[in-house]
Amino acid sequence: MDTPDKYFLRKRAKHVFTETKRVFDFASECASGGDAVVLGKLMDESQKSCDELFDVSCPELDTLTKLARCSTDVKCIQDLTFIDVLVH
Repeated sequence: MDTPDKYFLRKRAKHVFTETKRVFDFASECASGGDAVVLGKLMDESQKSCDELFDVSCPELDTLTKLARCSTDVKCIQDLTFIDVLVH
């Protein structure tokens, strides 16, 4: 007999509910002027949830996300780009 955990239903449902809240929070933040730090935090949480709870990430998207997180840190960008070239 199949169990619900076989399909990771709790993880998937948690992602759907928290992602829905993030979408509403994102829209609300944009409507009130859009603080870049708040929007960035919501986007980080979304990517983390997609990766950890819904299992819909890939190495390329993970690298892009890391690059975006350190977009103002030249050393970080150089390190990630070098690592990505080595891995792929």
